[in-house]
Amino acid sequence: MFAVIGIVIVFGAIAAGYIMEHGNFRVLMQPAELVIIFGAAVGTLVIANPPATLIKIGKGLAGVFSGSKFTKALYLESQWYSNWDLSTDRANSARRLMEAHGIRRDQVAQLRGFADHQLRHPEDPEHPSNRRISVIVQYLTPPAEAAKAPAQPAKTAGEPAKTAGEAHKAPGEPAKTPAQPSKAPAH
Repeated sequence: MFAVIGIVIVFGAIAAGYIMEHGNFRVLMQPAELVIIFGAAVGTLVIANPPATLIKIGKGLAGVFSGSKFTKALYLESQWYSNWDLSTDRANSARRLMEAHGIRRDQVAQLRGFADHQLRHPEDPEHPSNRRISVIVQYLTPPAEAAKAPAQPAKTAGEPAKTAGEAHKAPGEPAKTPAQPSKAPAH
């Protein structure tokens, strides 16, 4: 398809340039001249190349106007690249992309490529949602931040355990005991 579009662009550009220079199209339409030029080109090609090369050139020209033989089905049917390979490669690509954008390697706990198993749409195996992966990421405190966190002071042997009321008091503030009632404001 692109070959046809390219040929149209080439001829269109030649015609547009010729018109811009006020050329006469009847001058270009010389069948004898086309035979001479085309014959000279093909003759030179035949003289300069062995038959094997000419066959390859012919197949290449035919391939320009036909569709590509490399399809998803060809990859999946081949022995060297299965649906499992495609699925795991997709999962690894997602992991690499996530790592490139800030996820640490040790956060990725598990990758799964479902291939042709556990289909979301079993009636349509080619449905795009059947080509899914699963990436399990652990959101842990990064090792650098864990080292920076302030350590809790160690309790000495003679220090009494803190009660629930003491947990929120400011340092240096005396602890309230049940025998010390709080002073109520005078009315």
